[in-house]
Amino acid sequence: MTVALDDGHCPLEAERDLPLVVDLDGTLILTDTLLESVLLALGRHPVRLVRLLPDALSKRARFKRRLVALAIPDVATLPYDHRLLRLLRQEASVGRRLVLATGADEAIGEAVSRHLGIFSATFGSDGVTNLTGTRKAARLDLELGSGKWLYAGNSRQDLGVWPASAGAVVVNGSPGVAKAARAVSARVLAQIPPPSPGRRAWFRLLRLHQWSKNLLIFVPIILAHRTGSLDAWRLSFLGFLAFGLAASANYVVNDLLDLQADRRHPTKRIRPLASGRIGIIAGIVAILVLAISSVALLLPLPSLARWTLLAYVTVTTAYSLKLKTLLSLDVVTLAMCYVLRLLFGSVVTGIPLSVWTLASAGFFFTSLAFAKRLIELRHSTNNALPVAPGKRRAYFPDDHSQVGAQAAASGFLSILVVALYINSSEVRVLYSRPDMLWLLCPVLIWWLSRLLILASRATIPHDPVSFALRDRASWVTLGLLFLVLLIAK
Repeated sequence: MTVALDDGHCPLEAERDLPLVVDLDGTLILTDTLLESVLLALGRHPVRLVRLLPDALSKRARFKRRLVALAIPDVATLPYDHRLLRLLRQEASVGRRLVLATGADEAIGEAVSRHLGIFSATFGSDGVTNLTGTRKAARLDLELGSGKWLYAGNSRQDLGVWPASAGAVVVNGSPGVAKAARAVSARVLAQIPPPSPGRRAWFRLLRLHQWSKNLLIFVPIILAHRTGSLDAWRLSFLGFLAFGLAASANYVVNDLLDLQADRRHPTKRIRPLASGRIGIIAGIVAILVLAISSVALLLPLPSLARWTLLAYVTVTTAYSLKLKTLLSLDVVTLAMCYVLRLLFGSVVTGIPLSVWTLASAGFFFTSLAFAKRLIELRHSTNNALPVAPGKRRAYFPDDHSQVGAQAAASGFLSILVVALYINSSEVRVLYSRPDMLWLLCPVLIWWLSRLLILASRATIPHDPVSFALRDRASWVTLGLLFLVLLIAK
């Protein structure tokens, strides 16, 4: 009898003396350990990884063995399917023997088996034999007896295993796989449907809320008093979309490279890729779709805009791979990413930015970047901020006073640049009442001081920019700044 198990509460109706063999990738865990190992190796040993690639297709088992020598996922933080785990523990409690059989290298299988402590035997690829499909079925017949075992799997590769089993359990299989399993297996004992990520998971993956940072692209229009130019707004809007798509692609890249660290983080572990709600392949496809769409939107824009966006992508990729682990250079890089948004808006519209704007923006965003690190340090209970294995950020909890001081110094330098600009000759060209602009300084001082104090108190959850977007006082500050600019105009 087939039982649909949405929560894993019903034990299997089959002979208790038959062992239940469980696949790993996509079945017991909501990810693929081969792809996870590749991503880990890409971050740690990219050159050595490239040297392994010729074996990826022709000598699969050898590739897996050499790959785990470079990088192996942390099995304690893998996204296990807890519905299946509940079922397995129920089956073990009534005396059924559990066996783990995976196409992953046996080193990964054994690590998972030791971590869970519920399997009596573990089989995996051994560097010579890639244990998938019919090869897995033959090994299980040899070890457990011909046709004297049940098998839980999820993919089309498992269609070569189910016919040799005494019964099938379909876990996270697509409708096509589930239908094919019923056709090739003597009996399908249970089916656990794949979890649906939903639109919210995709929105979270693409970080659509972070597109608010790209509103900086429109700043050159406002500062140059070109708000009446429809062509400037049209070009900026196209640039905004292109930049947002490219930025979302980079966020997905960052999540793929930070899977291990995110799973150890108290809040980031629920991110769609880290939690397994969205698969690695789906994430890679999303990167390609986003990148192609961004390039298509860039075609009508000036060529310099493409180079500026490429510079942003290069900087953010370097940040994800290495720069985030380097003391203070990570902060400088984050500030550069914000300034590049301003420059992108400038080259898209052809509106130049003054040196005053660039200098003030550079100091201001450096302050926010230091504030972000301050918030993380104040929330951190470990010796260092969590990052991918083999990497380590150079900040420790005791650094919070120094980081806070640098955040304050950078922020007040940005306000000083604003004050110098107000006293310059250039300001009188754009404003009829330039003396009114001095009101900007106390408003900015109030906002920055308040933000830094809240950051030091650890009352800001994570990102100061995201906090500011939801903070009523920040919106009041923005309104006051615009009011001052209107009065001065």
